[in-house]
Amino acid sequence: MFFPHFVFPFSSFPPPHPLEIILLKILHCQAAKVESVIAEGGASRFSASSGGGGGRGASQHYPKTVGNSILNKLTPEKFDKLCLELLNVGVDSKLVLKGIILLIVDKALEEPKYSSLYAQLCLRLAEDAPNFDGPSPEVQPAQKQSTTFRRLLITKLQDEFENRTRNVEIYDKHDNPLTPDEEEQRAIAKIKMLGNIKFIGELGKLDLIHESILHKCIKTLLEKKKRVQLKDMGEDLECLCQIMRTVGPRLDHEKAKSLMDQYFARMRSLMTNKELPARIRFLLQDTVELRENNWVPRKAFIDNGPKTINQIRQEAVKGQNQHYHNQNQGHSSQQPAQSKDMPPRFIKKGQLNADEPPQLGLKTNPPPIQEKPAKNSKRPAPAKEELLKMTEAIVTEFMNNKTINDAVAGLREMKAPKHFLPEMLSKIILCSLDRTDDDKEHASTLIHSLRQEGLISGENFMQAFLNVLDQCPKLEVDIPLVKSYLAQFAARAVIAELITIAELAQPLENGTHFPLFLLCLQQTAKLRDREWLTELFQLSKVNMQKMLPEIDQNKDRMLEILEGKGLSFLFPLLKLEKELLKQIEADPSPQAIYKWIKDNISPKLHTDKGFVNILMTSFLQYISHEMSLPEGDDQLTAPAKEQLDQEKQLLLAFKPVMQKFLHDHVDLQVSALYALQVHCNNSSFPKGMLLRFFVNFYDMEIIEEEAFLAWKEDITQEFPGKGKALFQVNQWLTWLETAEEEESEDDLD
Repeated sequence: MFFPHFVFPFSSFPPPHPLEIILLKILHCQAAKVESVIAEGGASRFSASSGGGGGRGASQHYPKTVGNSILNKLTPEKFDKLCLELLNVGVDSKLVLKGIILLIVDKALEEPKYSSLYAQLCLRLAEDAPNFDGPSPEVQPAQKQSTTFRRLLITKLQDEFENRTRNVEIYDKHDNPLTPDEEEQRAIAKIKMLGNIKFIGELGKLDLIHESILHKCIKTLLEKKKRVQLKDMGEDLECLCQIMRTVGPRLDHEKAKSLMDQYFARMRSLMTNKELPARIRFLLQDTVELRENNWVPRKAFIDNGPKTINQIRQEAVKGQNQHYHNQNQGHSSQQPAQSKDMPPRFIKKGQLNADEPPQLGLKTNPPPIQEKPAKNSKRPAPAKEELLKMTEAIVTEFMNNKTINDAVAGLREMKAPKHFLPEMLSKIILCSLDRTDDDKEHASTLIHSLRQEGLISGENFMQAFLNVLDQCPKLEVDIPLVKSYLAQFAARAVIAELITIAELAQPLENGTHFPLFLLCLQQTAKLRDREWLTELFQLSKVNMQKMLPEIDQNKDRMLEILEGKGLSFLFPLLKLEKELLKQIEADPSPQAIYKWIKDNISPKLHTDKGFVNILMTSFLQYISHEMSLPEGDDQLTAPAKEQLDQEKQLLLAFKPVMQKFLHDHVDLQVSALYALQVHCNNSSFPKGMLLRFFVNFYDMEIIEEEAFLAWKEDITQEFPGKGKALFQVNQWLTWLETAEEEESEDDLD
């Protein structure tokens, strides 16, 4: 056993092939029991009408390939949505959890290219799936809690690892040549074997598998087995190279240096052993050279995992620019460009004197003499340099005489290739940075005129903006306010609708180049007005907290920073939360609360989702404070009956105010549910709290059925805790959906 700390019986797993049938039976047999959350004597629409029959309709909502169909659609773009769909299946037992793990592992082994995505899915499930084993008292504070999902996943991977070569060896032991079908089956078995190793490495990157387990894997793959000849160790050594390529950089640190040195010393001795097949020796050599190159892979060996459409487009643009750059290099630079991605052993062989004959067994023809390219290489300047000089000359002339039509005509006549346009725009910006504000404004006008003429796009401008931004550390030596000047260019581009605020925000998320994004907003407000910017910013759906450095990503710190930059006007509701809670604490009567809202909050904001979120959060915080709910481990115990009665009475007291602002507004009711979700998440989901409030909101007719179901289907990641919330209320929502369908059928009858 190479997983001594995570041994867990897995004998109840069904065989892989009938997996979908077994999983469907599990899902169809789920009970619809939801523990009572209403105090004794208090009737609930849920408890009164369900009659235990909610579960009978639940299975009807699962298609026959529910688990596998979700995984088949898994892509980087759909990751968050499909994660929620998988969580929505209803994992209420270890058996269901085992079935889901089997599906994920099977897909990860069949599709190694997507192993990083399946590892991310496992990370999400490890965090959000229910833990049926309870907390482990042996876990240290610095360690991750060993959840049921994590333990079952590791046990399954252990089984796959220990039997890694079994399916391949079945075909290798055949005396006769393999048939085409057998060759195909052997290839599939080998893909799964290497896929399991890669998946283990990807999970190791995310700390789902402990480093000590990864070292045990490596030692197992490297050790010489009794009665096994070295030439038969090829499969293990290929797995070794795979795990080193995947997770080697993470393991190669100071504390593990001696171990890694031992591994690679053994690999060096093996790669020169003639008993091994040449392919395995070259694999070992490539892996050794990878470590010697500080784990930077050659271009040909870069692991191209799943990518979003935007990433593919960005790489395509980058590749075009690189191709253009390479075309403009002289003939003398072509050889290094061709050999830089080759293994060192081939580079050395390629560095021969041009006059020496080839030393290979086969006769080769000498390369053709290219006289014309040699003449072309004598040109004084490459095309790119000429274009840059022409751009600078046109822009300088424009700055002096301000004739924009001549400048646009001159830039059009250059007939610059598309991949040069970002550099052309960068040159226009750079030429004006150390000049007057009027010159910078004229440079912006020139850029916008080029857009109107159809010569450039907003994407070209953003590339140019980021190119200049990368040069800021050098530029700041001579132009200290360079970021403020760049903010002016961005602000004018937003005003001219060359780019959107969302497009500007995307590369500046998580405090990248902070506070540049805020400087851009400052300049936009200065050039236009606050009301216009506020409306535009709200339409952009940009999350301001994500634009700050990670350490500052909370509401209090955000308000402090925005006030310091004079941008708090963008969030008129930000101060409201504390002020409203103070008012409720001073006088919790519905009349006093409603009057304060009318006197202090603009009617325009009464239908704003942010206002509803703050209103509900304030009510929930007040109720929790008044109830004095237990903290820590006591949260695993349901509140006493007296506390439940008090909670219900407080909620009834606030009911008129809630109904006033939520009635007939399903979208606002969904916002209210998200406020409840975040409140429970911040309190570490006390036992039964979320379900109690769901039932009370429903019984008191504060939230409508449509809003509950809309919340269930919504995939936004703006509010934390959605996965755990779904686990707690999924059965109740299934009952609600079934009850609604039955009511519709009764109405038709």
